[in-house]
Amino acid sequence: MDKLIDVVTPLGPNDEVETQRAYTSSNIENFRSHYIITNHGGFPDAVPCDNVLGRSFSIPEDSFPFTLNSLKPWFDSHQRIGWYLQQLLKLYAWKVIPDLSDPYVVVDADTYFLKPIKFTENGRLLFTKATEHHKPYFAHMERLLPGLKRVQKASGVAHHMPLSHEVLSDLFERVEAHHDKPFWRAFMDCVDPEHRDGSGASEYEIVFNFTQMYHPNKFELRELAWRNRKRDKGLDISCDYVSLHWYL
Repeated sequence: MDKLIDVVTPLGPNDEVETQRAYTSSNIENFRSHYIITNHGGFPDAVPCDNVLGRSFSIPEDSFPFTLNSLKPWFDSHQRIGWYLQQLLKLYAWKVIPDLSDPYVVVDADTYFLKPIKFTENGRLLFTKATEHHKPYFAHMERLLPGLKRVQKASGVAHHMPLSHEVLSDLFERVEAHHDKPFWRAFMDCVDPEHRDGSGASEYEIVFNFTQMYHPNKFELRELAWRNRKRDKGLDISCDYVSLHWYL
């Protein structure tokens, strides 16, 4: 039997979580708990919400070894700081949240699973294929860990991902040994200044390609039916999941 799965979702100022919680807990197979990382109102900090949809917990951002203010020195404009912050929150959740499942699944706050979805099979992580190809992401991860490169045409930017503690521990150790500093600082130092106010790094591409290169027996690729849509377009029930982006 596959292990029970915890879900981690960083909550930004433009995100709502109640509807997403319902779809997440109803459609993720072997779901156990949903951890919402937030410093915003509308979800009580550190209070469990037990209901028919499963357990949800709020985790304050200041539980992590960095904050929004920690990232400000890398930016002239503060518009995109939160976007980089949420990437690091997802990557560090295994270090911060006690008894977090291994693996755990990170799900973006604007992503809604509409049909039952599993994330492990025969002990392997199931990575969903995407089609994005943004060159600054690959340049960033090559600076982060020399030799880390795009393995194949498929992308890992599918707005969710199962994450293995073992894989992340290996990634962190390699990066920190190379840069002689904490992973989050190395992550930010490696963002090209020309792309900081845009899209200069992707946690999904880093883990997607690192796992394929260094832990090839721990994953399988799969295709799901999914779409990026404007938030006001609503859900598309023909899909396995949909991401409704406020910025489109």
